[in-house]
Amino acid sequence: MQFFLNAVLPWVIVLGIFPLLGFLFGRLFCGWLCPEGAIFELAEFLTLKILGRRNLFSHEANDPRDARGSRTLYGVLSLLLVATIPPVTGAFLSGYFIAPARIWQEITTLDLSFGLKAGIIGMSIYMVVTAVFVRHIFCRYVCAPGLMQMLFGWLSPVSLRIRFNRMNMHTCTDCRRCELVCFMGVRPRHPRRDINCVNCGECITACRQELGEKNGLFRYAQGNALNSPAPTDNLKPDCNSQGHCKKGSYA
Repeated sequence: MQFFLNAVLPWVIVLGIFPLLGFLFGRLFCGWLCPEGAIFELAEFLTLKILGRRNLFSHEANDPRDARGSRTLYGVLSLLLVATIPPVTGAFLSGYFIAPARIWQEITTLDLSFGLKAGIIGMSIYMVVTAVFVRHIFCRYVCAPGLMQMLFGWLSPVSLRIRFNRMNMHTCTDCRRCELVCFMGVRPRHPRRDINCVNCGECITACRQELGEKNGLFRYAQGNALNSPAPTDNLKPDCNSQGHCKKGSYA
């Protein structure tokens, strides 16, 4: 009973908050507050700077152009982060099962118990594997809080969403910045709403940089009634179903 009250029930309560968050704000938590998502974004940023692409093994359609930086600088930074963030996180989360005072004593005396070693090594392996190989695939298909927000946000009539202003589509330059900045692989101009959108607002910023601060075509809005997407058949033949058009070919 004590284990249930101290270890299981708190997590049940925390997980119960996410359907409410999804109903009101969509996947806003995923885009702004999720610590694991922040690690994935950091890993993608470092991969972009070292290899010039998000994926370790191949180029993706939404890889930003000319993103590569100094391989030496960002390579050394990556090694330092791998050597610090996973072990520190493992030690911190071990406090869920081991008294924090005991953890601090073991670390300062360098006399680590089996439980603390297991926590640090296990969390380090998990974080490195997910950050290097899995990343946002975890967000799309595995993460329970993310999936609950996705489901309730999709069903909610009042959920916060990013809207594309189709009334002024003719001002779009087809620069594709909104797609290039999206780490979830969403096509923001697509007529159908993508449930993987995490409301990060990167497409809003990118569009305003292209068209001007007051002329951006994306904005936050509540519910379904505001700025509803136009049907696909309103697009001219030079536009495809993904929202990619030749310059000036929007209706």
